[in-house]
Amino acid sequence: MMAAVKHAIGAANYAKGRLPEAIKLFRDLSLGREFAPFLTIPAYELIA
Repeated sequence: MMAAVKHAIGAANYAKGRLPEAIKLFRDLSLGREFAPFLTIPAYELIA
């Protein structure tokens, strides 16, 4: 799937982005044992 995104936006744009972090965040939030009360808090921790 991410290969398709990389192809669509170009390798240079993919490398500049933070897609691996976004993928991990999404997986952690959606597959975690506990539900985060505010879904934005884990994202804020990544950008702070």
